[in-house]
Parts: sequence; structure tokens; C-alpha cells
Amino acid sequence: MYTTKSIYSKAFINLKRLGKCYNTRIVNIYLFNGKILEENYLYNGSLNTSSFYRIENINNGFVKLLLLRPFNGNYYSTREYITISLNCIGALKCIQDVYVSNL
Repeated sequence: MYTTKSIYSKAFINLKRLGKCYNTRIVNIYLFNGKILEENYLYNGSLNTSSFYRIENINNGFVKLLLLRPFNGNYYSTREYITISLNCIGALKCIQDVYVSNL
């Protein structure tokens, strides 16, 4: 059984753990139909797809997401954003806390 302390201690990014600093909690977004939200982006002239996001802002029933590019165990900003209604989100899955160097 979860205590209030254990629930809330996991709600925020662990900014410093084992001597490492983090600035991003990577998430996957699931739509109500059960499909994961994926977006295309261009990198070095080729089209790629990612389902990893950083939540930038939640305002007036909408969430602004930064699309992240995974590469060799690290994540990088694509500098591409999407905004979707919170009404479209069925679930959110936290992947891990990381440091994204090119924010």
C-alpha cells in the first residue's frame, strides 16, 4: 500500500541522484484508443519517428510537448513541439529522468 509520502515523492524529477543531475522526465503518451502517440521529425535530412516527450507546459486544458530523439541511450531535443488537448490523453507513462543537453 502506498503512503502519501511515497506517492508524492515520485511525482517530481529527482534532480540529483547518485551524483547526476536531471532536467527532463521522459514520458510516453497513450491515447484513449490505446495507441501510443508518435510524431515524425527530420534529422540530418531523413524522416524519423519518436514517441518520447518532455512536458513543457500545461495550460487551459492543453499540454505542450517537446519531441525527443533517442540515440545511443541518450535523448536529444528535436526542437519540435506539439500541443494536444488533455481530453485526448488516456494515459501517461514515465520512462526515466535524464539530462537533455540541447534544451
